[in-house]
Amino acid sequence: MLGKRILLFVYEYPPLGGGVANAIYYLLKEFEKEKNLKIDLITSSLDNVWSVSRLAENINCYQVPIGKKTKNQYQSQSIKNMLLYTKNSFEQAQELIKKNQYDLVHVFGYPSALQTKILHKKHKIPYIISLRGVDVPGYNPRFKLIDAFYKPLISSLCKVLKK
Repeated sequence: MLGKRILLFVYEYPPLGGGVANAIYYLLKEFEKEKNLKIDLITSSLDNVWSVSRLAENINCYQVPIGKKTKNQYQSQSIKNMLLYTKNSFEQAQELIKKNQYDLVHVFGYPSALQTKILHKKHKIPYIISLRGVDVPGYNPRFKLIDAFYKPLISSLCKVLKK
């Protein structure tokens, strides 16, 4: 069986975040058993610098800065932080795509919708969208402003899947 390569966008990964971060942690624990699977995770940096680490033999974690200086600041996300993640994670993805051929992009949450749309259009990489809680437009009134930006992107990604 040929190996598959997945590019995974997740805004928060432990020790940052809550529900989605924990779900990804346990999902990757299962995926590390699948030796025919190679995963490159792009997530937020805990110390606001670009870095890469190996989570397992088949899983790499690329952390990109989002403008936060301390772990405590991660509990309150701003539009600026999400947009910085969007920009920096897209730049990281472009570098990875130069080196690797991905079979799938799996995107969790808001700040990855734009990158996914561009990568799909530019490189024809299929994708999966996973939305949970706050990532669902309209779920949290606190994100009303960001919903106005991301809801059309999420909707357009879902429409592409229907075709």
